[in-house]
Amino acid sequence: MGTSIIFHLETVNEETVITDDTSFASLSSEFEDIQVMKSKTVRSKDGVITFDDVILIGQPHSYALLKLTSQAIDPYKNLNSFGIENKQIYMLAYLRPCEAGEQQTADNKCVLC
Repeated sequence: MGTSIIFHLETVNEETVITDDTSFASLSSEFEDIQVMKSKTVRSKDGVITFDDVILIGQPHSYALLKLTSQAIDPYKNLNSFGIENKQIYMLAYLRPCEAGEQQTADNKCVLC
């Protein structure tokens, strides 16, 4: 079972750009041992970018550095802490540990015992 990741594009006045139905966005992992499954590339609808049913596969109880890339991101307005322009947004995701009644498989999935 996956989860949804939702972003929306804003103007400088913090209003959603509801006219954007043409931008595409991609979600990927910066770590080779983390796989992004299902929603990898999506199209915006009314200024909202929704990655439905995202599944991350990697070592349980670890972190993944995810990268969202889109031509809709204004690099001049998205500066990193060093003042360098970015067309990406980075986020840190936590992969939960296997819970009671689950076991970790060789391919790093938590499955019911």
